[in-house]
Amino acid sequence: MESGDNNRLNANELRKSGRYLEALEEYKFKWDGGHGNEYDAAGILNCLRKLKLLKEGLAFALSIPSDYFYLNWISNEISWTIADIVDNLSKRGVPLENIDREGEKILKLNAADQAVNKIAFVIMKSAKENKNWNILLKWANAVNPASLSKEGLTLPDGKKGWSYLGRWTNYKITALIETGSANESIQISKWAIDNFPNHKKFFAYNLFRAYSKLEDYENAEEAFNDLRVITKPDPYMFHEYGSMFIKSGRTDEGLYYLVKSVTGSQKPEFLVGYYADLGDVFRKIGMDNEARNHYLLAAAVRAKNKWTIPQTLQKSLEDMQIGSFDGNVGELLSICNDYWMKYLDAGDEFKREIPKEEPIETDIVGIIYLGYEEREYFFVNPPGSEGIIGFKNELTEDIKDRCQVIFDVVPSFNKKRGEWSEKAVNVRLY
Repeated sequence: MESGDNNRLNANELRKSGRYLEALEEYKFKWDGGHGNEYDAAGILNCLRKLKLLKEGLAFALSIPSDYFYLNWISNEISWTIADIVDNLSKRGVPLENIDREGEKILKLNAADQAVNKIAFVIMKSAKENKNWNILLKWANAVNPASLSKEGLTLPDGKKGWSYLGRWTNYKITALIETGSANESIQISKWAIDNFPNHKKFFAYNLFRAYSKLEDYENAEEAFNDLRVITKPDPYMFHEYGSMFIKSGRTDEGLYYLVKSVTGSQKPEFLVGYYADLGDVFRKIGMDNEARNHYLLAAAVRAKNKWTIPQTLQKSLEDMQIGSFDGNVGELLSICNDYWMKYLDAGDEFKREIPKEEPIETDIVGIIYLGYEEREYFFVNPPGSEGIIGFKNELTEDIKDRCQVIFDVVPSFNKKRGEWSEKAVNVRLY
């Protein structure tokens, strides 16, 4: 008995000092000799995991007597082994369904939150990328949000990135919207807008999407206008907004925003699906020539990049009696751009200039970057946030470059771009 205890003590010391292979041999010598107990089993699991022998670890876990599972150390080691297996499967590009099946094993255990979270975030990321909303919702529900940090991760440039709680909230809202529970996501989105100021753009967009999914177009339009006051929407946001108007029967307004989604600085490769969508709308309203050129543009971009043609686009090309689509992308862009400019020029009535005179935020602290003397504008960078523009002719104090200031933020309408952004005002020394 004394010899067995000494073996265990020796194995524990080896394991704690990082000598996992030697410790494993000590633990297994006792276990294979029929003298091991639950602590030896936990030690073996820990060593196998540290040595990345994950399959062996899981196989050994299945051989452990069930009455040993009262020991938290054992259930935790099994949980972390499964978590590491899921992580490795994901990195190897294994199909989502297989990863999900492996990860489900942890849900049958009384696993530590940290182990469940590690698996959940790996699977949620993959589920969102693959648009498998049921798997996304399952793992969002498996997470205990109280175990997640609200503090954003510090990026290499010093700014604050997403926090785990923020990422989980975004996953949860997306899953609810896409699985028919958009109504449940509305209050969560409103809470997130207030609680994640660095990422309120995405949660404001989620709020718009929830209302749009519910066909509550009045509130959806109001939510999107609030989004435009917060920040400049991305092309995909304008595309979704335009699609909502098309769906609700406001075709001219829908076309204006669909066009707006393709006239920014994005490369054609990122907009190829939007070109085809515009083709569908033009075709629906009887503008066959415009539809034809947008289908050709979508096909030409794909052909240039040696991408396959989706069946939906192939059918549209055939329906329009387009047999060849090796057109010049630049020429087709020029042709389509003529259409786009007509819609943008005629779209002034759709620009929502909502008066917002009150500051969005007040008394923000940041570092001011004045730049060279002749430049008319400056930027103020709050910690962990993107820079906010301001104008030197509005400064009322003698402020030096790179000093700390306090300021307010108000909405500012960019007439050139026809959209809302933010502006720093009332800038003073901190």
